[in-house]
Amino acid sequence: MHGSAASRSWRFRPFLFALISLLSIPLLSAQAQRKCPGRGAASVQDLSKLTSPAAAGTAAADQVCARYTTGSTVSDPPVLQSQNGELETTMKFLMVTDSQGLARNCYVTDTGLEAPTLVVNPGDKLIIHFANHLPAPASNASESMASMKMSLANDDTTASNPCNKVMGTNVTNIHFHGTDIAPVCGQDEVIHTLVQPGQSFDYNFTIPTSEPPGLYWYHPHPHGISEGQVQGGATGTLIVEGIQNI
Repeated sequence: MHGSAASRSWRFRPFLFALISLLSIPLLSAQAQRKCPGRGAASVQDLSKLTSPAAAGTAAADQVCARYTTGSTVSDPPVLQSQNGELETTMKFLMVTDSQGLARNCYVTDTGLEAPTLVVNPGDKLIIHFANHLPAPASNASESMASMKMSLANDDTTASNPCNKVMGTNVTNIHFHGTDIAPVCGQDEVIHTLVQPGQSFDYNFTIPTSEPPGLYWYHPHPHGISEGQVQGGATGTLIVEGIQNI
């Protein structure tokens, strides 16, 4: 009624092959990665995309904030790994309008890596030389946002200070979502830290030694206007190592 042992074995075989394939994915993924000197690992696909304009697409927007075309294979983002207790990189915040009239936002390193995965350990130092490359707003836009300036007594509210709490249409910052990084300017403070268009700012902090290992993410968080920047694609992954110790 239920068939022979041999027939049952054949019915089981497709499941076995599928299981073997799934178990092979991490191995294949590791083989597809290669080291970039001083920059951690980047996938072969991403390196090809970054070095070949044809691979990135012909649209001008893809040369600024690359996007995969419908039906293409999506590879893992490039990886920047801390070395000797420190991860230092440069990130530019960019915006471009694509052929459909949609705004794209992205984080790009000085070597052209878009939205790299940052891999650190508890106790590591993370340094990001950040630059806001958004265009300066029109004067009337600046005036309409003036009422949103948030100043407190004894605070430095000069235009040269990224911690000046001056809101604008094209300000931005970086939030390390879910982490225990201190909410102070230069670390993970997003209320007062508003980097103006054309302005640079250094994030420099130590990952808490008590930071739970796991998967986090970074994204812009200027209150009131962060939604558009995040939906424009400005996101990246932060991995805190150490799960094997638990």
